[in-house]
Amino acid sequence: MRPVDATWTEGRSAKRLKADPTPGGIVLSVDGGAGRPFAVSRDAEGGWVVDGPDGRVRAVVARVGQRVLVSLGGHTFEFSEAASGALAASAAVERDITAPMTGKVVDVTVREGDVVEAGATLVVLEAMKMEHRMKAVAAMRVTSVRVVRGAAVELGALLVTLEPVA
Repeated sequence: MRPVDATWTEGRSAKRLKADPTPGGIVLSVDGGAGRPFAVSRDAEGGWVVDGPDGRVRAVVARVGQRVLVSLGGHTFEFSEAASGALAASAAVERDITAPMTGKVVDVTVREGDVVEAGATLVVLEAMKMEHRMKAVAAMRVTSVRVVRGAAVELGALLVTLEPVA
């Protein structure tokens, strides 16, 4: 892994993420803050396990063309190659909730027109015998729901579209 200097938008604020590889893991810092060490390893099902100061989290990483989708803690982050060659996160993730992996929709908890708070579960996917909760990163209004319970979805499929609450 090479060092990463990326920017992504969370809600209405931009954050800067730096990731420096270490033997067996990475050190992450946000907005120039102190770096936090994380051990990173593969699990038996081909996913990633991240052990850090706050415990263990499972992550799913998928490359789609020039994009990298990372599902972590119920949020999906989309990174793409920036002009400088560094990875930069796309703000589109805030509005378009996409499937971070191929799977089955086991629950849809929102309807068009709903207003959701930050952290609210929108859709639950099942993949690799695990449930993955797609969550809103900020208070948002649901403008469309593109899936139904029981549907099979492919990696990158649009699940829900959101807009900022005025």
